[in-house]
Order: sequence, then structure tokens, then C-alpha cells
Amino acid sequence: MVAGFAAYVTSCSPAAMRLHSGPLRSTVEATGKILDASGEIPRAPEALGGKSYTELIESGVIKTAIDEKYPQALGISGIMERVNIWGNSAWDIVVNEYAKDSPFFTSDFASGIETSNDPRIINRLVPLAPDIALRIRPDLDARDLNMDATFKAFRCRLLTPSRNEVRAINQAIARCGEELIFFRDHHEWVERFLNKHRSFRVEPVTTELKTPTGYALISTIRVKSIKDGD
Repeated sequence: MVAGFAAYVTSCSPAAMRLHSGPLRSTVEATGKILDASGEIPRAPEALGGKSYTELIESGVIKTAIDEKYPQALGISGIMERVNIWGNSAWDIVVNEYAKDSPFFTSDFASGIETSNDPRIINRLVPLAPDIALRIRPDLDARDLNMDATFKAFRCRLLTPSRNEVRAINQAIARCGEELIFFRDHHEWVERFLNKHRSFRVEPVTTELKTPTGYALISTIRVKSIKDGD
């Protein structure tokens, strides 16, 4: 099943381990700040300026390291839950009528990501062939459904994107690739297009909100520029 395969690849790839480490790192640091505020963590020795844990974390003097095998294990254990969500979501079957001179790419990230009108939802773009791709639009309500191999809430539609929409899909796929982009035909525009979008990759983004009792963490993923250290 495509959704199951995509979920497995997403959970096990080195990129996924890096991405899933971000929210865990933020959770550890937020917990440390709460303990620091309650006096549970002593101040650093004079060699580190006698600063508090919070000051050291926020200044970047100390950093939190996450064993990437741990988020990998969490991802693997949650595969069936993710399959349940994706299998009960809305899918677009995207047929590229311009594949002769503008075929879909694919990459070593397995799928591209695309923001939606709902900031909580990230669409997945899964290229299957130069002329066919899937857009999976996750349905948050599917989290409340019991695991059912019949996927009763599944629905799909057939789309034939414009040339500009094909270009936008390829841009998302190219920007999400880690190191490799695969394409069928070496058209004269391909190298120029890939060079334009090569300095991007998917990164975790966590927003930390202070609350009366601690911190609220909102984690997602976004495509970000990595040029010049951005």
C-alpha cells in the first residue's frame, strides 16, 4: 500500500530521524527550564559563568543531543496510526498531462511536503511516475477512528494540473530532497531548475509559548533555506 510504504520510509530515513529529533529536543529543554525555575537544577560552576540552565540553553553555551535512534523507534511504532490517518484522508490522484517535456521528479526524501490552508496540516506529495503523483491531504478527524483495513473514510479525486501547478509540485519535491533528485529526461531546463531549488531542505520548526505553569510547544515541519547557514 502506498500510504503504508510512505509512512515506513518517512519513519526510518535519516532525514526523518533528524526531523523527529527537533520536537524531542525542544521538549527536553522546556522540561529543563521548568525544573530550573523551580530550583531543581543548580547553577553552573564559575567556569561557565555561574549561569542558570535556562541562560546556558538560551545562549547556546550548552546544547541538547538526542539519540536519533529514539525518534526512529517512535516513528516505527507509530506507523499503523499514521497509515490509519492517511488511509482515511482525502487523496488527489494527479495526472501530469505535460509529462513529455515537464515530468514529475522524485527524490531521496520519498515525498514532498506542501502547506495547506490549515497550519496544522501538511500535505504529502508522492510522485509515482513521471506522469502520476499523489497528494495526500491528512484528515485530523481520522485520529479518532479505530484501525480498520477497509479505510471507510477514504475519498479521492482526479486532478489534471496546469503547467504552472506541475512546476510547483516539482519545486516542492526538489526542495524536500536531501541529496538526490531523480528525473527521467534531461531537458535543457532541468539543471537550471534544480540549481535554483537545491539550497533547501525540510527542517523541524518548534514554537515555544510560555504559559502560567510551564511551556506549550507547537511542532511542525517546513521547507527552509540552508544557503549561507540560513
